[in-house]
Amino acid sequence: MEFQWDSKVIDAKIQVSKHLLIFTPYVGLGAAYGFSSAGGGISSQLLIDDNGGGYLPANAAQIAYLNQALNALGKGSFTASDTSVLVSSGANGLGFRAFGGVSVDLLIVHVDANLMYDFIGKGYGASIGARIQW
Repeated sequence: MEFQWDSKVIDAKIQVSKHLLIFTPYVGLGAAYGFSSAGGGISSQLLIDDNGGGYLPANAAQIAYLNQALNALGKGSFTASDTSVLVSSGANGLGFRAFGGVSVDLLIVHVDANLMYDFIGKGYGASIGARIQW
C-alpha cells in the first residue's frame, strides 16, 4: 500500500504590537493559501506457485497462458506484469484570519497566549506557548 501527500502554503500576515513593561500585546490579520494533494493506492506482483511450497514471479509465457485461459472462458483479458491502482486529488484552499494576544516577558523566558478567528471557515483557535529569547 502507498500513501502520498504534498502540501505547500503561502502565508502572509500583518501585526501591530507595543511593549509595555513585561507585556507585549499584539493584534493582526493573516491570510494563507494552500496547494495540497493527497492520494494513495496499492500495487502488487503476480506470483506463481512453484510446486515446492514457494512462489516465483510470473514470466511472460505464464502470463500469456493465463491471458489465453481467461479469454477462452469469456472473462476478458488479463494483464499481469505489475498491477497498481493509484488515486490522487487536489485540495487547494484559502484562509483569512484575525488574531490577537499577549506575550509576557520574564527575563529570557517569554510566555505567549493568543486567540484567532478564521473568517472563511468561521472557526476559532487559541494557543499558549513558551520560548527562550535573548
